[in-house]
Amino acid sequence: MMSSYQALYRVWRPQRFDDVAGQQMITQTLKNAIANHNPAHAYLLTGPRGTGKTSVAKIFAKAINCPHSVDGEPCNECEICQEITSGSLGDVIEIDAASNNGVEEIREIREKANYAPTRAEYKVYIIDEVHMLSMGAFNALLKTLEEPPEKVIFILATTDPHKIPATIISRTQRFDFRRISQETIIQRMVLILNEENITFEKEALQLIAQTAEGGLRDALSILDQVISYANGSVTQVAVRDITGSITQELLIEYLQLLYHHDTSEALQALNQLLAEGKEAYRFIEDALMLCRDILLAKAVKSDVAVTFKYAHHTPAFDAIVQQLPTNFLYQAVGVLSQTQKNLKQTTHKEIYLEVATIQLCEISDKNSATATPAGDYEVVDTAAYEEIVHQLQDMQKQLEQLQAIDKVASEPKIVEPKQTLISKNNQEDASVVPNQSEVFAVLDEATHQDRAFLFDLWPDFISQLEVGQSAIMNNGTPVAASPNTWVITFEYKILVERFETDELISKSLQQFLETIHQSQIKIIALTNEQWKNVRENYILERKKLKQGIPVDFSEEEKKEYEQRIQEEEKTKEIINQAVAFFGEDTVKIMEDDNK
Repeated sequence: MMSSYQALYRVWRPQRFDDVAGQQMITQTLKNAIANHNPAHAYLLTGPRGTGKTSVAKIFAKAINCPHSVDGEPCNECEICQEITSGSLGDVIEIDAASNNGVEEIREIREKANYAPTRAEYKVYIIDEVHMLSMGAFNALLKTLEEPPEKVIFILATTDPHKIPATIISRTQRFDFRRISQETIIQRMVLILNEENITFEKEALQLIAQTAEGGLRDALSILDQVISYANGSVTQVAVRDITGSITQELLIEYLQLLYHHDTSEALQALNQLLAEGKEAYRFIEDALMLCRDILLAKAVKSDVAVTFKYAHHTPAFDAIVQQLPTNFLYQAVGVLSQTQKNLKQTTHKEIYLEVATIQLCEISDKNSATATPAGDYEVVDTAAYEEIVHQLQDMQKQLEQLQAIDKVASEPKIVEPKQTLISKNNQEDASVVPNQSEVFAVLDEATHQDRAFLFDLWPDFISQLEVGQSAIMNNGTPVAASPNTWVITFEYKILVERFETDELISKSLQQFLETIHQSQIKIIALTNEQWKNVRENYILERKKLKQGIPVDFSEEEKKEYEQRIQEEEKTKEIINQAVAFFGEDTVKIMEDDNK
């Protein structure tokens, strides 16, 4: 029968405070609190994954309850310590907040916390990933933290302390776990490998520590994989195969190709590395680290000891330190950093790597000579740069037009003739609406549902536009809608004209509607004044048709009729308000015989 295998990080999990790597300040503080019989009722342990938060919490639970503890350290031999280690002691409760994040679970904890511990001196609750609790659960927990029961200690652990309410944090003692240094991780792995009688290469451990990014648990997990992969040994080749890292020699060759503008060879080298299964993000990470180490080697004196994050001294490394100019490296770091950000948001990582390679090959000697460390080193090709300039110029023109409109609109009515040009253009023929019959058709078919649909979609449509177009449409107001047509108003005529002539707005609208509404929608744009007039005309025409009054009134008859209609509308509005205020049974309408 096969014996059960335990991962290295579980076998070598710290059992005493002194075994915890890289967190001496925290462990010493907790040891002193236990030795002096002065523990807090609640602790908050925060920090990156794999830095020892949960391990410290379990050691604390053992040390506070161990009857034979010495200087705050548990003995790990008594029955209490062994049951806590195995997770079988009922007075130490571990909870995963990711799957127990509701109010009911926390209320159950509150109720059980009121009962005294059965075997241990303290009842200890360890809540991992506490930031996953719901707000209601946090509120329930807050009550317990405000008035903690005797002999009960809460230890909250999280990787995201910013998601925890300040009211919870303020009622705990907070300890921030730091990333563990590469040197400390390497020392821990050397200790474990020596105890396990496993051969290793020091450079391989350095690669593992670099990949772990400050997490000892991650380092031991990678180490476990490498041991299995390499049949009981730890070699550089095995680590690179497991992590997708690149050898220093290949990266140096890649940088040399970039510096000599050999785009074809650089792309071929990149594609070969990717074809061998090298991980794209790890490639960028290694290249950045190598650039950092080269810059560091160039900046310090040769007789000063330098700690590299990636590189190690070889003739090839010393040669490239002398070969690459500092400003080329500054620009390379800028391009690689931007590419690293882009890789997190795409599934086509090889495309970004190829683009970055081309950009780096196009860094000219002139650019390298003028670059400075404090700048943004992302390289932009000339065509893209000119396109950006044209866009900015167009936006500037649009802003100037809008500013001119606002200035004219805010000036007094009596101004010089030259200054009234825009205002006149915007106000002339306001009563004339060329597409009045189309607007009438929209109003005939308009429904509340269509109008509500328009109002709901309008902000989403504007958000799809580019800056210049959204600046125009933000000044528009939707006023009416039928199933196939929308009516939008603008304050100024020039904005109506810009809307009608901008093909990008029309194209964007149709694409948006085909996606959301699966239909073609026509938009009629009017000035506010035109909308007011066409709406009044619509009401008048429809009332004439309804009452059988001929449409071809004389001007005098039209004015008299319009005045009477307006008076009737005001009367109806007053009656409606009275009915709404006093009630329909109370209000009685009396006809005026003098009329």
